[in-house]
Amino acid sequence: MLQTVQFKHTYENTECFGVDFSKNPARPYFSAAFTDGYVRIWSLSDLVNDEGTLDKPKFEIENGVELGPVDVKFNSEGNRIATSSVDSSLRVFNILESAEEQNTTTLKSESPGEEACAWKLDFSPDGSELLTGTLGMRTLDIETLKPTQADFNAPSKFIHSLAYSPDGQLSASGNIDGVVQIFDMRLREEKIRLENHGMAVRALKF
Repeated sequence: MLQTVQFKHTYENTECFGVDFSKNPARPYFSAAFTDGYVRIWSLSDLVNDEGTLDKPKFEIENGVELGPVDVKFNSEGNRIATSSVDSSLRVFNILESAEEQNTTTLKSESPGEEACAWKLDFSPDGSELLTGTLGMRTLDIETLKPTQADFNAPSKFIHSLAYSPDGQLSASGNIDGVVQIFDMRLREEKIRLENHGMAVRALKF
């Protein structure tokens, strides 16, 4: 039986720019990036079972950039989260949950905008890389946040959405001009181009 639960955030004078759900059933988290500079993470099971509330997230991360985060993504294990900001900088945080309810996050690594080029982002399925995009796309090693190969899809239109395929063999970008491009991640070459949208593609998923 499918259960539908609707939540409305209670944070005044702020907007939500990015949302993501953990893919690990053992960590049923969802996160949201807000214009007040914070990324907040909740446990969906806590909210459904009335063991938590929206005004008290399980984790709260101050992103450290004045203009705030614009995208947020979990890795496949649900124990790490990446955030990008208006200045295209990138931060990766470890999510630490303990039995004593001393839930914390620690900054694993960060990269400035000129290196990360991270307006939009996604974890590779194995969690070893991050795919980022602004006017082009690049992959970054998760440990060092250094590029793993030369940039591709550049120069391009401004990228508003990114996603890996579940097997990691493909990626897709949605551009401001309404074009969706699908890439072979082994060759870093365009495989399919879809020109069916008249306006920016702000979200996409495989």
